[in-house]
Amino acid sequence: MDITIQPCLPGCIILRVYLSLPHYVDLPGPLPALRWGRGPRQLIVFAGGPGNTRPGRLAFPLLARGLAPFLRDFTVTIVRRRQGLPVGFSLRDMSDDYAAMVRGSFGGRVDLVIGSSYGGLIAQYFAADHPGLFNHLVIARAAHKISPLGRAVDARFARLASQGRPRAAAAAS
Repeated sequence: MDITIQPCLPGCIILRVYLSLPHYVDLPGPLPALRWGRGPRQLIVFAGGPGNTRPGRLAFPLLARGLAPFLRDFTVTIVRRRQGLPVGFSLRDMSDDYAAMVRGSFGGRVDLVIGSSYGGLIAQYFAADHPGLFNHLVIARAAHKISPLGRAVDARFARLASQGRPRAAAAAS
């Protein structure tokens, strides 16, 4: 943790605490990841949204706002789904990828998993199939299944992204 003290008006100081800066990490296996914080406990976020690219640096401020309260006590790792998903690769298959990551990169157990949106759908399978890999699990902003409209949006996003049109894909989601 880095702390700076900056004087301002007489009798006043500005205290800034920088816990760490987010950075990309290469975990063993196919999952793109971003990590920050220096806490002794491990928190993994199964990221939401369509797509399977690394979390973008433009998303840092939004991510930091929601995760800032955890950064003192946790090292936070945000993971996305693998790239090049084969046809028929299911939510359960994705949860198995995350389970392999926890076993291979986190010693087989983490303190907290947060599944957000689409990541929350995957977290439901993760909770059911791999209950010994986490102490606590939060499912946030997630439904119990993907609606027909959601499937159509995901398919359009995937088609545009695979054509190398990331801006059009993002607009479609």
